[in-house]
Amino acid sequence: MSDNSYIVDFLLKDRQNVVLIPTADPVEIAKNACALANTQGGTMLIGVNNLGELVGVGLKEATDIINKCLINNIHPTLPFTIGHSEKEGKNIAIVSVWEGPNKPYVANGAFYIRKEDTTVAASSDEMIGLFEEKYSLDEGWERRTQVSASIDDLDGVAISKIRNVLLQKDGKYATASEVEIMRTMGFVKDQSFTNAGVVVMSKQPSIFIPQTRIRVSVFTTDNGQASLADVRLYDISLISAVDEVVAYLYNLYPKRVVIEGMLRSDVESLPLLALREGILNAVVHRSYESHQSFVAINAYSNYLEIVNSGNLMDGVTLDGLKSVHRSVLRNPDIANAFYQLRYIEMVGSGTLRIIESCRQNRCEEPVWTLANNCVILTFPNVHHNLQPLKEKKSVDVSNLTTDNSVKVSLTAIMDYLATHDHVKLNELTELTGKSYPSVKRYMRILKDASLIEYLGNLRSGGWALSNSVSTSRHNRPLDDPNDDPNDNPNDDPNGDPNGDPNGDPNI
Repeated sequence: MSDNSYIVDFLLKDRQNVVLIPTADPVEIAKNACALANTQGGTMLIGVNNLGELVGVGLKEATDIINKCLINNIHPTLPFTIGHSEKEGKNIAIVSVWEGPNKPYVANGAFYIRKEDTTVAASSDEMIGLFEEKYSLDEGWERRTQVSASIDDLDGVAISKIRNVLLQKDGKYATASEVEIMRTMGFVKDQSFTNAGVVVMSKQPSIFIPQTRIRVSVFTTDNGQASLADVRLYDISLISAVDEVVAYLYNLYPKRVVIEGMLRSDVESLPLLALREGILNAVVHRSYESHQSFVAINAYSNYLEIVNSGNLMDGVTLDGLKSVHRSVLRNPDIANAFYQLRYIEMVGSGTLRIIESCRQNRCEEPVWTLANNCVILTFPNVHHNLQPLKEKKSVDVSNLTTDNSVKVSLTAIMDYLATHDHVKLNELTELTGKSYPSVKRYMRILKDASLIEYLGNLRSGGWALSNSVSTSRHNRPLDDPNDDPNDNPNDDPNGDPNGDPNGDPNI
């Protein structure tokens, strides 16, 4: 468990959405956790009295009591995590409770809310308000359904990770079906998977929601000129995507040596904790509903930025990100999944952890900015180890067009297809930054020149280099065993009503 003493200092100073409980009293813990989940979420510091004085608790005993009362005495299942800190020789248990996605919550048969920094029983009108909040969430984007999504679309790795978390609470999940696990996570509505469930758990979410991909671009500088050295589009379950994106980027930033006096130490040039928290913030708080939404991570030669479409939620400011703050949830069901997985450690503390991790590793402090309806997190003065591509051999497309801008796009498409199979047109619009009709036109040019071809069926297939271009590629499936010869590409339900949205062989 990480050292949370600096977070405890912030909580004791600010006291917003903070409950102080001197002893591990199960009744007080359940009541206050219920109240926090029913309102804005927050943190309980157990082992601290109402005056803010540290009295301490036995951590093992307190943790056992907390787990037992929060799991058994509150319904529905409560999103919470338990941490600890040692300050002034006293052990403090830190219980972080997320604003619940399934309000209202009830503790020992009663409804509680937070009002003016006090936990009180909810009145009848306030209980009605909680049910209205639940209705509003049920009608929101996250809980709309994807009727065509099935068990076969689920990512087995994501399911296993969720199952392992649930097993810690109840052994029955060892034999639970995928649907039962999805239902437990709140990802099933009206016998169909929800949008949130598809984003978090589907092995290829863009089949249903095209804007879910995460783009990672790495730029190098050669002779003062920046050029794109690598680009990756992650179209996998959000759980797997976070793991893979973090692993890929972290490996690009080697540790560095810091010498202080006579001491030599290795520190992270881009702290893993900071990188993970930054990516988590982006994917959890992004605006998924808009077809124009995106998460783009750009690694330049001297800085890294994480760009997340959508402004800060009401009540959250750029200055507020530099301390423990209320975490206003744009996507409570998606956030809850990562909270249950313990990827998110404490409510409203992610940005503070980013700052603290950078300080501990002698890195420059990160910067948050707002621009063009996006939230941008920048890690300044970090340097990746990817070298400029030398003697890069691209397919010559100069004879296909006289328009230089089109040549650039055609070359970018061919370079991308050289390392990717089953590519959809939507991916290429993100890659080139061109409009959908323009990309269709480029693909028609390349197809007419016999440089590309379509492989597989509409659901799993896509564009690839033709045999004459890709003879050196050994991982290219020339025949899709699942291909349906009667599958008409013009019948793609997710694309262009005039046909060929994601790849029509007759383009």
